[in-house]
Amino acid sequence: MRLSVLLLLLAAQPKLEVVSIKPSPPGGPGYETARVDTGRLTVANYPLRNMIGAAYRLRREQLVGGPPWIDKATYDITAKADGPADGREMWALMQTVLTERFHLKMHVEKREFAVYDLTVAKAGLLPAPRSGNCRGSDPLAGPQEPPKGKRMVGPCGTLLMPALPGGGAELVGGQVRMPMLASWLTDLLHRPVVDKTGYAAPFDVDIEFGREDAPGLPTLPSVLQKQLGLKLTASKAMLDVHVIDSIERPAAN
Repeated sequence: MRLSVLLLLLAAQPKLEVVSIKPSPPGGPGYETARVDTGRLTVANYPLRNMIGAAYRLRREQLVGGPPWIDKATYDITAKADGPADGREMWALMQTVLTERFHLKMHVEKREFAVYDLTVAKAGLLPAPRSGNCRGSDPLAGPQEPPKGKRMVGPCGTLLMPALPGGGAELVGGQVRMPMLASWLTDLLHRPVVDKTGYAAPFDVDIEFGREDAPGLPTLPSVLQKQLGLKLTASKAMLDVHVIDSIERPAAN
């Protein structure tokens, strides 16, 4: 790549121009909030460990170490970029805030985890994308309220999980790719899901299953295998974890 092209690409990357960091006041709502507008991120009552995980896109088990206070200390932060930036870009910019203001230092190492291997049990069951099952590609656009009797429609490549009566849930999405599904399964099953399907094409998802506290309804693993031809197998794997070496409380501003 020519130097002029590289400099142009670097110049196009958004940068933070305004950052306000304050400890959350006592007596707050008791829950964390995060709002992303174009080029602006506002978080309130946000635990520092959760903030690190969001900035580096880490699940909780992928972030270890650090002093005990980072699980209890909460912050109100407003960050504004010098140009347009979506939610993923704004959270990535928070890595700079964590490094410069909190003096965060980490290293990456491999550790063994109990995981689920996601494989293809029966080919040909994944539904091909159909028109109307998703709209646009901005993950911040949010779902579109469906007509009565129709399913909810979200941005292409994303998944939604509307609740159903009786403790059930529906997982729906259009033009979804396997890494996105594996990420959702990781959150739903509380264990890392390793994609070993080798499946690269987009597909549609529309399945119903019972949550953990809804006996009598089909489980998520059984629905995955019956309707999508995907199998979950308990296994072990060496995965990357970020280890916090040091971190400091930021100076007030």
